[in-house]
Amino acid sequence: DRAFARINAALDTDEDVAASSLIDVKMPFDSAAQTWTGPMDFGVDLKDLSTVDYNVYPDYDVNYLVHEGLGSLVAHLGRARPGSRNTAATAVDWSGQDVKIETTQGRLTAKAVIITVSTGVLASGAIRFTPDLPAAKAQAIEDVPMGLLTRIGLQFDGERFGLPESGFLSYAVPDELPAEAAYFLTFPTGHEIAVGFVGGDFGWELSKAGEAAAVDFALGEFVKPVGSDARKHFVKGHMSGWASNPLTLGAYAAARPGRASARKTLAAPLGDHVFFAGEAVAGNYIALMSGAHMSGDAVARTVIDTLGGAEGGASCDAKHQNKRKVDP
Repeated sequence: DRAFARINAALDTDEDVAASSLIDVKMPFDSAAQTWTGPMDFGVDLKDLSTVDYNVYPDYDVNYLVHEGLGSLVAHLGRARPGSRNTAATAVDWSGQDVKIETTQGRLTAKAVIITVSTGVLASGAIRFTPDLPAAKAQAIEDVPMGLLTRIGLQFDGERFGLPESGFLSYAVPDELPAEAAYFLTFPTGHEIAVGFVGGDFGWELSKAGEAAAVDFALGEFVKPVGSDARKHFVKGHMSGWASNPLTLGAYAAARPGRASARKTLAAPLGDHVFFAGEAVAGNYIALMSGAHMSGDAVARTVIDTLGGAEGGASCDAKHQNKRKVDP
């Protein structure tokens, strides 16, 4: 706790600089705290962490785990919404009065479109825009690239090793940063797994090495504080594929130091036709699924207002829901 308090004090600034420029390793456990703060919390090493991003979050009282998995919550929220799954957008033509969207299931035509894909997908060119995105928008995409937090699930046979349910397990790491380390969420909501977190540059490296290498590394790190008996109780492992998944190409966006203001440019609509939402432009809730949800809701309201209300934009249940708005 003292190590984290020292980091919080060092990074308490109104400047937009690299976090690494304000802190260093001075006392025991500082290197572990820095590893968790940068790669594990923001998906980037401290040299790539903007102090504006670090300080953007407000205080909040709860941080829930979902027993059935966070994806089940997403599915629940969207259960009554019309939509088409497994349908990727490949092109957006915003040159006329209407927007034409080419997808893997055919063409859609709409008065407006909300772009919610990651900055990784936008930067990859997987969606072609006609006309091209303005230079300022393209630069904003480059200034807010994707960070990576790789999650590695380790399933055990029921042995808990004296560890608590839904607790965090960390340990001292080498002073050389960024450290090749993982920390763990142990047996979340009663499941027989420990989830390892590996982020930043090493997260990209480990993801590239493949699932088998990642699971082997995570199990080795788990053994360090728990003991070698953990290997006897290990069943199997799995790695999240966000690094290479063409629908994400990373975990969540992280502004480059000195470029946090680019998030506002990224959020700005293109005329009355093309709007942007998602975790990268979620104001005080960047990098969070809840932030992406609130951002999308707020932008949907903006689209409705822009098109002249529900009559102008067809039906949209979000107009009648009393949900908190996010100022991107």
